[in-house]
Amino acid sequence: MNALATLFQLFTLDHWHDIYKDVTQVVDPWFSGFYIIFWICIGSFIFRNIFVGIMVNNFQSIRNDLFNEVKEIQNLKEQNVKIEKLNEELQKQEQVLKGQR
Repeated sequence: MNALATLFQLFTLDHWHDIYKDVTQVVDPWFSGFYIIFWICIGSFIFRNIFVGIMVNNFQSIRNDLFNEVKEIQNLKEQNVKIEKLNEELQKQEQVLKGQR
């Protein structure tokens, strides 16, 4: 569990230099430096991709919601135009019926 916490600490760059100093006391400094830099790069790549994925997903969701709202507004406008045409036609028919009486 400590290893996982240490790797997470490297991913987030939280006191990574302290970890580096502790590891260099036990292992060769070149190897430990390579290992820590490697995990920092991997972690930043993973977290960046996760963050970008979440943002893209949210923007797509917002875009779809906006598209549906615009489509609904257009449908309502079309229905209003049809209703206005129907009302005009009904008024014409009433005038024709009044003229026949």
